[in-house]
Amino acid sequence: MVSRGRCSLRVILLVLSCWLIVAKAHPVRVVSLAPNLTELVYAVGAGEVLVGASEYSDYPAPARLLPKIAVFPAFNQELLIQLQPSLILALPSQRALLDQLPAAIASPVHYIAINTIADIASAGSQIARALGRPAAARRFRADWLAQLQRIQAQYRAQPGAKKLRTFFQLSQQPLLTVNKTSLLSQALTLCGADNLFAELALPVATVSPETLLQAQPDVIVLPQHRAVSAADLPVVAPKATTVAVPADLILRPGPRFLLGIERLCQALAQLR
Repeated sequence: MVSRGRCSLRVILLVLSCWLIVAKAHPVRVVSLAPNLTELVYAVGAGEVLVGASEYSDYPAPARLLPKIAVFPAFNQELLIQLQPSLILALPSQRALLDQLPAAIASPVHYIAINTIADIASAGSQIARALGRPAAARRFRADWLAQLQRIQAQYRAQPGAKKLRTFFQLSQQPLLTVNKTSLLSQALTLCGADNLFAELALPVATVSPETLLQAQPDVIVLPQHRAVSAADLPVVAPKATTVAVPADLILRPGPRFLLGIERLCQALAQLR
C-alpha cells in the first residue's frame, strides 16, 4: 500500500512538472479588443497575461501601459502580428472585422457577449475559465451577482412609488438615446425609473427635439465625460432635472458597471 501511494505521488509530481514545462514554453499571451474586456481580465486577477489592449483601455492603471491596438475602422494588423497573442478576447460585433485578418494572425478568438446586466458576471467567469482559472471564475461570478442582488433589493420600485419619466441622453447633437434592450435602459428599470423611449425600434436612435418636448421627461441622465454645462442639455426640456453619471462607469459594461448603476439609483432616489 505504501509503495502504491509513493508511486501515485511520483506520477502526480511528474505530471505537474510536465505541465509547468509546457506552460513556460507556451506562455499565455492575451490581447483584449474592448476596454470592458480589459477591465474584466484584471478583475479576475489575470492582468499579467495581457500583452495588448484596445484603444481607451485605461483602467486599472496598469492597462494604460499596454500596447494599444486600433480597432476602428480597422484593426492594427501589424501590431497584432508583433504581439503574437495566444488568445484574443473580442466582442461579437467585431467578428466581421476579425474574420478579415490575415493568416499570419491565427490566434483563437473568444467572443464575449453581454446583453443583460447579469451577463457581466458570466463574462468575467468565461474569461477566467478561458485562462484556466476556474476558482477565480466562480468567485467573480458569485461576488458580482451578490452585489447586483443587493442593489436590486435596495432600489426596487415600491408599489405606489413615483416612476420618474427619464431620458437617457447619449449625445446632444444629434439627440441620441437607447431602447429597452440597452443595458442603460435596464439600469433605469433596476432603479425604478421609466425609459421614455424604451419602445424605439433600434437599440440606439435619434430623437427629434419636438418628440422630446412632447415626452416631457422628469429627468435627463447624462454620461459625464467632463463637467456638465448648459450646452449639454436639450433646450426643449428646461424643467427636467439633470443626473450625471461618470461615463466610464455607466457606458462600459465591465466590473465597475455596478458602481455606475448604484450612483444612478442613488441620484434618482433623491428625486422621488
